[in-house]
Amino acid sequence: MGTWGPGVFEDDCTLECFTDLRDSESIEYISNALEDAVDSIYLDYETSCAAVVAAAVIDALVNDMDYDSGNGQFMEWVNQNRKMPVVRFKNEAVKALRRVLSEDSELYEQWLENDSSFMEWKAGLENIIMRLAE
Repeated sequence: MGTWGPGVFEDDCTLECFTDLRDSESIEYISNALEDAVDSIYLDYETSCAAVVAAAVIDALVNDMDYDSGNGQFMEWVNQNRKMPVVRFKNEAVKALRRVLSEDSELYEQWLENDSSFMEWKAGLENIIMRLAE
């Protein structure tokens, strides 16, 4: 796994997913990423990463959370898209992240093998869930 830390954007896949979101119809990308995660029987790595990015976007826009993407591009994009109507996706994002944190998720399985950072990674996603569930 091309991962160097437990943060949302400390993974090659999530950075690629953000690039895909930025270069697409963003609201459609968010909707599809969350729907794919909720509806999948088994979440592959990329589907999980896309759901994490979509949830982070919603969290950043709704709760003014600041996520470090290493180069500032994520927060720059968030600031340019502050009016994006994403509140309606909060519940779906919670469901999607709960799926990412399940045993039916490749991303979860891979993090579970990382004794040193698993709990920090899991707590980060649980914090997003907590904020979006409010």
